[in-house]
Amino acid sequence: MRRVSVDGDLGYSFGDLTRLTETTEIHPRLFGVDTIRLTAVPESTERLLAVGGVKWNLAARLLLNASVLRPLVNAGLNPQWVGAVALKYSLAR
Repeated sequence: MRRVSVDGDLGYSFGDLTRLTETTEIHPRLFGVDTIRLTAVPESTERLLAVGGVKWNLAARLLLNASVLRPLVNAGLNPQWVGAVALKYSLAR
């Protein structure tokens, strides 16, 4: 089928970013109450992602793009799967 293409990618490494971590502090006004907050910590974070997708040319100017992303490392806050669908229309002839 010439109107469908499949693509994939593996990689992405980010350095010199911050990561989120939990910080526990004593509440300033309430005795015996701790507050837990998410704070950013300056730390290099390595990320490994797998991305796969399909592009389908529905008509002469209409393209449907569907992709899914999956983190392969467990550092910080990570979703299990992230999906995206886009419908693109070209105005050029």
